[in-house]
Order: sequence, then structure tokens, then C-alpha cells
Amino acid sequence: MKRRAIVAMTSLFLALAGCGSDGEDSGDGRQCAEGVFLLYGEIDGMNVDVTSKSNGGGLSQDDEGGELGTQNNGFDVDPAVPDLTLKWAKGLNNGESGAATGTLIMPTGGPLSGKTLCLGSGSRVSFDQDGVVGFKLEGLKSGADCSVPVTGSLRGCWN
Repeated sequence: MKRRAIVAMTSLFLALAGCGSDGEDSGDGRQCAEGVFLLYGEIDGMNVDVTSKSNGGGLSQDDEGGELGTQNNGFDVDPAVPDLTLKWAKGLNNGESGAATGTLIMPTGGPLSGKTLCLGSGSRVSFDQDGVVGFKLEGLKSGADCSVPVTGSLRGCWN
């Protein structure tokens, strides 16, 4: 299977692009500037609002699916930055969205510090017209076997 790897994809995008502008992730109008990773929402009654750099991550996809890892370089993983892994079953073009699975390790020093969340039903990934990745994380669960339901949802984007 031939994979198209997109390395340093942030340099390919416009400086400002809408976070989930295809309507899949309308959020609150936040913008995902080049080099930025946004994560926001509410989990178990706690407000989550994280803005960090998107460097250190990467995206690859082909016709059979794709994967985004916000800290998948394997080196210098920063526990103070959210570590999101998204996977989807069908390659997506700009302006498209699809169901996503994966995990999120919450950053240290904030709500749910260091906790791993598994993405559940309703989680989506999207690409806006400029290729910025938007996401909606729903049906979240925690625990060693991902069996403990977590209330709330998160949204964000990666550019």
C-alpha cells in the first residue's frame, strides 16, 4: 500500500484558516493559525482550553484511510501538550469529514492532567478547504479498558 506522507504540512497552509469550516466542527469561530493546535470544550464539568504548537506531529493518508498524531515524531514527547491520535477509514479530501477513532492524552497541569481518553461514537475528523484538520471528540471514555464514560466533548483543530 503506497502512502502519501505529508511532512511539515503546516507550511502548506494559509496563515489563518477556519477550524472545521466544513460545518462538521462549527465550534465557536476560533481560528487555527499556521503552526497551532487548539483543543477546547468541557469534560466532566471542567473547562478545557489549550492552545499549543503543532510541531512534532504529522499526518498521513491514502484512499484506505488516514492518521494524525500530534506528537508522533517519537522524540521529545511533551507531557504539557495534548497528545492526540486520530484514525479514519477513508481518505478525505479538503472539505470532507468522516468518523474517527483514537486516543487523547490530556496535558499535564490542567483538567484531567495526564489522563488518557478513548474516542467514541460521534467523534469526527474534517479537512477545511485549506487542508486544516478539524476534529470533534465525543463518546469519550477513560480507564485501562476504555470502559468508564466521560461526560462532555472536545473540539479543536491542527494546522
